Amino acid sequence: MVLMHLDNRYDRHLAQVEHVRVLSMAMNDEEPQVRLQAVRIVGRLAVFNPANVMPSLRTELIKLLTELEYSTDACVSFYS
Repeated sequence: MVLMHLDNRYDRHLAQVEHVRVLSMAMNDEEPQVRLQAVRIVGRLAVFNPANVMPSLRTELIKLLTELEYSTDACVSFYS
């Protein structure tokens, strides 16, 4: 996986708007390892370009919290 090789040497370059946009798409990949690595990278990039990175992280966090909320509701309904 390419994302595993994008260490902090590339952070200043990756913090540019177009690269953060691509990494945001990677946060929605179907492969969990890709999503995890993309979140790690985007989290690192918040230091360099918070105005561009934080909205992506916020959106992803809200989406994950919503998924957790509904998955818990489904489990409770199923076992009731």
